Amino acid sequence: MSFDREHVLRQAAQVTPRRRPGVAGLLSGIHSSDALRGWVTMESVALPPIPERTADGWTLWSLIGVGRPAPGRRDLPIGPVWGAVQWAWPSEDVLRKVRLTELPEVAKSVESTSEDPAAWSLSMQAEALAERARFFQSLSRFLADPEAEAKGGPRILAGLYARVMPPGAVAAYHRLVPSTAGWLRAGAPREAGPRRESG
Repeated sequence: MSFDREHVLRQAAQVTPRRRPGVAGLLSGIHSSDALRGWVTMESVALPPIPERTADGWTLWSLIGVGRPAPGRRDLPIGPVWGAVQWAWPSEDVLRKVRLTELPEVAKSVESTSEDPAAWSLSMQAEALAERARFFQSLSRFLADPEAEAKGGPRILAGLYARVMPPGAVAAYHRLVPSTAGWLRAGAPREAGPRRESG
């Protein structure tokens, strides 16, 4: 049995993959974004984004690095971290894409931790993947909440960020988005879960 290769390619080109909703979809869609295609590489990974309040609402900043998967590893080393993207939210329009060579303070912060493999890796364990999924859902709900600023702003997400953010990214985000210095911490304590009654 033979097949028409050109026909198969035309059919495949017409298939639009389903995009995850919310912030998770925004990050996973960097390779299919018209504004970023050709700027990001196929190996590029967007790190958990940071919200920044503006006069018009929220924007999201995400550091961009190269994911380096290796057989048998249970984490995804990220490096080099080479850029950053700013999106408007909820429109998801790319406002800015910048190489870290244009942001020397951010680049310096990244370089100071780049030799530490633990500083720039994302766990790929099932529990960590589920934690990131919960984080993205929480961040999407936070951004949709008109009372988010009154409830404490991004500070209320600090515990969630501590569980998903590579430690090396924290100081870099402080330089990129100075308002994060008051709440974004590496290894911040986990929020206490509900107590279970024994017996």
